[in-house]
Parts: sequence; structure tokens; C-alpha cells
Amino acid sequence: MEKNIAYDAELKVNNWVKVIKVNEQGDTISLNIGDNSLIKNLVTLINDIQNIGKELNEAEKKFGEDYEEEEFMRKLDFLNLKMAETSEKIDSFFGFDTCMKVFRTNTPYIDDVMDFLFQISDLIEKFTGEKVANLENIKKKFTDRQKNRRKI
Repeated sequence: MEKNIAYDAELKVNNWVKVIKVNEQGDTISLNIGDNSLIKNLVTLINDIQNIGKELNEAEKKFGEDYEEEEFMRKLDFLNLKMAETSEKIDSFFGFDTCMKVFRTNTPYIDDVMDFLFQISDLIEKFTGEKVANLENIKKKFTDRQKNRRKI
């Protein structure tokens, strides 16, 4: 049974959640630009993934160019393990199944991941710029109201 509640007022606050289309099928991810920890967490994510990239480069040197089939399979297993780790980090930051939406796999290539993260970084920069501009407008409106307020 639904209760009829009479409200005296209603607030509409911008929650700053931005929805981004990530593929031609219309799948989306969301970013909460209003979350103060977003930038720090994104930088941490990028650093973590760059470290995985370094591990992959070091492993490439270790395996070298001339290796037997068994070594080749170990190299592929290591690559898949690291890219699955990358996928988990991306999904934990952007939300469940982000890698499947964006890359159509849970083991994307590191170069594709970095390209995605740099594109997202550009969007976050754009969105936070919009937020700062909006905050300036709010500040101006508040200041104007204070000037026009009658003094009692």
C-alpha cells in the first residue's frame, strides 16, 4: 500500500553523474564527477595499470624471442593473468562488466586499455571544467542575492 506524502518543498541537486556511451551497441558506463575521490582513484588506477605494463615488458625480456612451445604457453598464461588483473581493476573502478562493454573481452591488450584510460581522463577533465564553471555561477548568484537582500 502506497502512502501519499505531502512534501513542503523539493530540492533538485545536480548529482554530476555522467553517462558515457562506450560502443556502437549503446552500452554505457557512468562517472560520478561529484565524487571528490574520483581523480585520485583514476590516477591510482592508471599507475597500477602502467605497473602491469612494466611487468609485461620485463616478462617479454625474460622470455626473449627464441623459446620453445612450452615457454610460449607460459608467456601467454602470464599475459592473460595480467590482463585479467587489469580487467578486474577497470571493472572495480567503472562498474561491473566495463571491459566486456568497452573491449568485448576480459583480457584486453594493455595498449587498448591505456588508450581508453587517456580518453576517459580527457572526458573527466572536460566534465570537471563544466562543474567548476557551474560552481562559479552558483557563487555569483549567491553573491548577487546577498547584495540585493534587504537589511533589516
